[in-house]
Amino acid sequence: MMQRGLQCFIRRVHAPTRVCGAPMLRETFLVAEKNEFVASVDHWASIIKDKGVSDALLKVSDLWKGSEFGDELSEIGEVHTGPLKLNRHVLDALGYEGLVSVPTYNREITPDKKLIYHFGVGGFHRSHQAFYLHELLMQGVGSDWGIVGMGIMPFDKKMADVLKEQDYLYTLVSRGASGFGCSILGSIMGFVFAPDNVPGALENLADPQCKIVSLTITEKGYCFDPDGNLDFSHPLIVRDLADVSKPGSALGYIIAALKIRRERGIPPFTLLSCDNIPENGEVTERLVLDLANKIDPELAGWIKDNVPFPSTMVDRITPVTTDQDKKQLTEQYGFEDEWPVVAEDFYQWVIEDRFIDNCRPPWEKAGALVVAHDQVRASETMKIRLLNGGHSALSYLSYLLGHRVVDKAMADPRVSNFLRAYFAEVAATVPEVPGVDLEQYQFSLITRFSNVHICDQVQRLAMDGSMKLLNTMSGPIKERLDMGKPVDMLAMAVAGYSRYMMGIDEQGGPIVTQDPQGAAVHSVVWKLYCANNTSKHFVEKIFGSELSDREEFVSAVDRCVQLIKSQDVATAMATIYKSFEEHECVIAEEPPALSCMGSVPSMSSLAAFAVAGGALAE
Repeated sequence: MMQRGLQCFIRRVHAPTRVCGAPMLRETFLVAEKNEFVASVDHWASIIKDKGVSDALLKVSDLWKGSEFGDELSEIGEVHTGPLKLNRHVLDALGYEGLVSVPTYNREITPDKKLIYHFGVGGFHRSHQAFYLHELLMQGVGSDWGIVGMGIMPFDKKMADVLKEQDYLYTLVSRGASGFGCSILGSIMGFVFAPDNVPGALENLADPQCKIVSLTITEKGYCFDPDGNLDFSHPLIVRDLADVSKPGSALGYIIAALKIRRERGIPPFTLLSCDNIPENGEVTERLVLDLANKIDPELAGWIKDNVPFPSTMVDRITPVTTDQDKKQLTEQYGFEDEWPVVAEDFYQWVIEDRFIDNCRPPWEKAGALVVAHDQVRASETMKIRLLNGGHSALSYLSYLLGHRVVDKAMADPRVSNFLRAYFAEVAATVPEVPGVDLEQYQFSLITRFSNVHICDQVQRLAMDGSMKLLNTMSGPIKERLDMGKPVDMLAMAVAGYSRYMMGIDEQGGPIVTQDPQGAAVHSVVWKLYCANNTSKHFVEKIFGSELSDREEFVSAVDRCVQLIKSQDVATAMATIYKSFEEHECVIAEEPPALSCMGSVPSMSSLAAFAVAGGALAE
């Protein structure tokens, strides 16, 4: 390791890019061959351990400025201190020591490159679909493919700017019981911020190089109402209808681009939804056709006949990146990324094999399952109802119990017992998935939710609840009612959401809620809790008339609400759980929470990295 560290030191400080202005003289680095360098590495390792990389870099800078080489350095040019800034120029330096995996493939967008334009470049897309393509490219497979981000909302501007500054590179840190991993990904090769040039963005989508348009725009990005129909009163849809050449929604951009392709005789692209919506391909197709029929019925017919909408199931828990995540990355690996991604080490992708001319990357070589439609539907139903539904079910109740971090909530028996019962109730509505033991799958979710390395925030899971509950819980509720079975745990989860949406916790503190129907739901739940209304109007607001007309479900929610009102959330949960145990089997206690693992790489390696590159870091 020491010899490797010396080699890294010599290579990195001899690189002309380390100093602005000119290469440094070779004689400067002969000190690396002296025996006292070993003691120097130990010295800097101690400083890094006690003070951190950034502090050590400043001390190195001060040392050099005060040395016999100080005047020479000032003549050569400015010496930059501090961590490396992530961009394409530092990849060799970052990858040399082997602490970080870096892209080894050609990232240039050439005329023969097949492109995937992706709407909704956030943490999840970068930890999942972009990760799968990166894995392919690192194998030397699918080298004719690349991803270009497509941002259409004002909040996409920050991501566009950060990625451009970093040459569209970013860091993925995976954390799990088996250890930690750090990789720099380069499968995203460009980004279009559409509001800066809408006609130009549409030209990108209309270009024959665009083979696939993919989506992770969340449920609210599809602009559907509680009954699942396109909301023609939605402001973005109103813009689409006014002039589709100046679209507002993702659906509008897609239709506008397909209109151009049809007019020019260019074959369409495949439209790939990767959002957590049951039968997401079919839902996307229906919503696109509904909007297209209003804009141009002939175009709608052409889309129906020519554009495939494959369904997918996507899975990887990816919390919101925090400042602490960025700081930890810099301290451990010695470089700065303005928007890294942190995710669990589990990932899964099931894709319906339905693409124009079978034109797609060979994702299966990176571990994805490319299957027939029925197999996607079963996997998708299992995952959405248990994982996504479980996330929503635990989030509101956990928050009201005082928890803010998911793994800490899972360590509370009140939450974990509730979740096991919720899983047992919902599992009765989950179809058989070939090769999957459903009870073991529930165990795995409890283990994943309990991952102490992720630090997922309860309020991230609680966002957009009116859309998430509709997508994840309406199906299980209907099916259990049709079976004549109780819906106690589902009703408790829904009641927890209603109490959370009051915006005040049980101690009188404010709750900051984020929900597309926030104002309307807030008004309804205040009447529910303060005016002794039944939950019928609340249920209708979230689930539509199909469930608000089911008296047995409304009564079950009423019971939970009354328990919360007359006592508190904890007592209501305990009462409902006890009632559930009387008529249902709950899966056994969850496996032990994941043990804490060291997250710092070996100090000898870190010292070599810091001394080698930190002293003259850009």
